[in-house]
Amino acid sequence: MILIKSVNYGSYNTWRDWGLVLVDSETGKPEVKTIYEEAPSIDGDIDSTEVFGEVFYGMLPVSHTFQTRQSIKGTRNSTLFKRIEDAIHGKRMTIQEEGDPYHWTGRTMTEFEFLPDGTLQVTITADCEPYQKNSSGTRKM
Repeated sequence: MILIKSVNYGSYNTWRDWGLVLVDSETGKPEVKTIYEEAPSIDGDIDSTEVFGEVFYGMLPVSHTFQTRQSIKGTRNSTLFKRIEDAIHGKRMTIQEEGDPYHWTGRTMTEFEFLPDGTLQVTITADCEPYQKNSSGTRKM
């Protein structure tokens, strides 16, 4: 039995709905939101980053790259990119890797490329909130 890992984007599953196989996954690091204030009579700056008792973060880049299992160029499935784009491009949604109880929430962007063998490569990137959450609202970085 071949195990194919998929990702859910909202109610869409990359394997079940589009026949896409996950080939790469990258999660970046969110930028720390810093607050520095210049003071003319001291060396350096005043760091007020944790003035509210915790550090706050910017958006988290998340990227998944998929491929079709076989060539689709020239078939009716060559419009697959349009179906994917209509479903998720530019939309804010939950993103959950198969088997992970936590999900990200972010806005997705899609890119498509036909490879020399006729398979379609789909890269879905998202700018996500810096924490993953589970169904009970518990969050993790």
